[in-house]
Amino acid sequence: MRLLISISFDDEAKSKLYNHMKILTDNCEDGIFTKRDNIRLSLVYVGETNMIGAVVETIDAIDSRQFEITLADNGTFRRSGKDVYWVEIEKCPELIRLQKLLHRTLVRRGVMSEKNEFKPHLTVSRDTVIAPENIPVVNFSDRITVKRVSLMKCEPQRDGVAYTEVYAKDLVPKNSII
Repeated sequence: MRLLISISFDDEAKSKLYNHMKILTDNCEDGIFTKRDNIRLSLVYVGETNMIGAVVETIDAIDSRQFEITLADNGTFRRSGKDVYWVEIEKCPELIRLQKLLHRTLVRRGVMSEKNEFKPHLTVSRDTVIAPENIPVVNFSDRITVKRVSLMKCEPQRDGVAYTEVYAKDLVPKNSII
């Protein structure tokens, strides 16, 4: 099974994020655009594995509290000769700590290799066609509370990837006493 650990967002946050993303997609001539329900922040791409129990145990061991992230700027990179557009997440120590904890634990358990290149972002579109002069300058200011970490099964589809949550853990609210 192909697995991904990600941050899932509630409906209110997904709506905010989707509205930001539409500013870019409305200016594109073509592309495969992220669907509203597929908006997530990837933490660790586990890949193909049958060690689902070890991944669930790793998620269960998370001791993080809820925290906030802020969208930064939009960006692009080329992959296979086509553009991928994304929205960057501002530097966030809690996010980096959570990602490193998950990744290191999965490596230590033998679930995945040492490869680790984490650049927090939300993918807006793949195979994007947009004239450089049509790339909008977007000023983000919304802070979004991270409340949940999800284990997603990833299944390639003709029009993108289908994600199915197979496990999740809610993070402890900020002001809760443990």
